[in-house]
Amino acid sequence: MQLSGQKSTTKKKQSGLNRLKTGKAATLDAPKEETKGGDSSESAAALQAQIVQLQRDLAQAQASAGGDVSSEDLSTTPVLGYWKIRGLAAQIRYMFYYLKVNFADRMYE
Repeated sequence: MQLSGQKSTTKKKQSGLNRLKTGKAATLDAPKEETKGGDSSESAAALQAQIVQLQRDLAQAQASAGGDVSSEDLSTTPVLGYWKIRGLAAQIRYMFYYLKVNFADRMYE
């Protein structure tokens, strides 16, 4: 009795594969496109206008930065503050020493 149950499931799988191979399942089961809130050409035009506005904003932000995107203030020294327990900040200290970064080490009680 178990064999007949297994045969029926394999037949269903094979028939499903046959439908996929022929393409009939894709046409029958394909969901139809729904447009909410208006025509798709109107929404495409609105998205295009947003893209243009964002490109203008990006160009303006880059121009105000002097054209140099990576303008960071490296004049201050980093401060590593951590408790005096268990040496959990040791890896960060090792990284600072390895990279030869001057830093202020503050240990809290």
